[in-house]
Amino acid sequence: MTTVHQTADIASKSAGHSGAAEEALFVMTCQKYERYLNASLQNLDEFWPEHPPAYVVTDGAIEGERVFRKPGSNFVELLSHALDELEQHMPECGHVFLMLEDLAPLAPVDDDYLTKVRDLIRTQNKKYFFVLWNTDDAIEGCDFSEPADDLGEDAEALSLRTINADYRAFNSLVVCYWEIGHLRDVLSYKLTAGETDPWRFEFPALGLNEDHYHTKPMWPTFQSGVLKRGAISAAIKKPHAFGPSPLLTQVQKELSSSSRILWDIRREIGLWKEKRRLSSLKKRIGH
Repeated sequence: MTTVHQTADIASKSAGHSGAAEEALFVMTCQKYERYLNASLQNLDEFWPEHPPAYVVTDGAIEGERVFRKPGSNFVELLSHALDELEQHMPECGHVFLMLEDLAPLAPVDDDYLTKVRDLIRTQNKKYFFVLWNTDDAIEGCDFSEPADDLGEDAEALSLRTINADYRAFNSLVVCYWEIGHLRDVLSYKLTAGETDPWRFEFPALGLNEDHYHTKPMWPTFQSGVLKRGAISAAIKKPHAFGPSPLLTQVQKELSSSSRILWDIRREIGLWKEKRRLSSLKKRIGH
């Protein structure tokens, strides 16, 4: 098994805001993508040093002081197991951030803003919000949410929006913040409904009438993170504002390596086609 040496160091940090002991951060990964974990944790430490105590959650083979693992489990079973483990480590914890490993920040996180948002959400006894990615088109044609008027003037100042109940990704996994009791209710619903993978977990849980919210565009990464549909995001190939970081450097190297392999394959195919063309030409001219 591979030991993730950075995990214990990063996870032992305390957040610098009030209520830090009552919340945690789950860095979610799986066996397929565990190779990104160390770089993801380094980015987290560099760009969000005030983050809550962090725990790695995986179905893979890694181990460590702050790793919750359940090999062979589906996403819902794994997350439920992680909450049970968290209760043993932090019995006072009432809220948890979920962050997929490929959504680690690529630039500094505005912790002051996030603190104001979660203080308001908790004061109003709300159960969930997700942090919208910071891209120019994040809210263009935004028809899945509306201003969170129910939260008052503070919500307007923070540009918080209420997610429409029929939005496909009502339980979005784009860096999200959950009240643990509500998260357990959703997990129970999903297990019964057979919606146990990460994609269907995001579907609305019918009958659980809690309002969900999202922030202004502020989480420093690409839409959907550095991975999209199981591959490196095409956005990385385009001009962007993110500087070098462990996670971005790793995926860029993989992308470069993949490009070289594809170029070599195309080159060999091209040479083969040229040999066939020359052979055919020689036959036609009698050589």
